[in-house]
Amino acid sequence: MFWITFDPEWFMACMGIVISLLFSYFPWLNTWWVIQDETFKKLVMLGLGVITLCVIAIFSCVGILNDPTCDKYGVVAMLKAFFFWVMANQAAYKLSPHTMKYRSMKAEAKAARLYQAGIGVR
Repeated sequence: MFWITFDPEWFMACMGIVISLLFSYFPWLNTWWVIQDETFKKLVMLGLGVITLCVIAIFSCVGILNDPTCDKYGVVAMLKAFFFWVMANQAAYKLSPHTMKYRSMKAEAKAARLYQAGIGVR
């Protein structure tokens, strides 16, 4: 058996950035993502972070990973790593430049949601 040694905070931060960039730039995924509601987007990103955290915790407790230990100190380390995931994910979304198509689709989706809500209808 082999051991993988890594820092869980660094790994979670990198995964947060990768997932954010994937949803912003992957061709068919970004067109689906831009029309979704902001609350839905936040919940999906939070859910992906929890899934990533659970996978690392399971690998740690099974023995594949040895850095975040499977005890109360490991739980604290994983919560800290999740905090880093959220920070990196949101920072990558806010700082990454979006394409013109992405911005125009986002404006159209927002206008459609306002129209459906009855706001802006005369």
